[in-house]
Amino acid sequence: LADQFLHVKTHHGAKRRVHIADAALQVTGAQPGDAAVAQVAPGQLALHYSPHTPLLVVDGWDDPALAVLPPGARVGWLGFTSLPTEVPEGSTALRLSPRGDLAEAAQAFYGALIDLDGQGLDWLAAQRLPDDGLGAVMNERLARAEVRRHT
Repeated sequence: LADQFLHVKTHHGAKRRVHIADAALQVTGAQPGDAAVAQVAPGQLALHYSPHTPLLVVDGWDDPALAVLPPGARVGWLGFTSLPTEVPEGSTALRLSPRGDLAEAAQAFYGALIDLDGQGLDWLAAQRLPDDGLGAVMNERLARAEVRRHT
C-alpha cells in the first residue's frame, strides 16, 4: 500500500491526494498499529458477509453432501443457472443467472444471500459456480461462509 493513493475533494472543492492507509484511518477512526489498519481492502478481511443460517455448498442438486439436510428442513436454494427439480413447501429457491452469465450472477449474489438468510430458513444450499473469474470469487466467499457456519 506504500504507493496507493486516493484523490479526494476537500470541503472547499479542491482535490487532494491522500495515502489510502491514511484515508482508512480517518474513515474508521483506527489508530496506527491497530489490527484493522492492516486490512484496508475488503478482500483482505478474513470474513465477509456470511449468512446466519447454516450454509452448505454443493456441486449440484444431486450432490451426496445434501444428505446432511434433515427431513422436512426449510431450505433456501441458491442456484447459478439451475434450481432443484423439487422445492418443498416452506423452502425458497433463487437463481443467480438463468443465462449462465457470471457478471449477472455477481450482481445478484449478495442480495440473494441476504434475502434467503432473512427468511428464517433452517439451511441454505448454494450451488458452486464455475471456478474462474467472478465465479472463483463467489465460490471463495461461499467457502468462507460455509466454514464459518460449521466451525
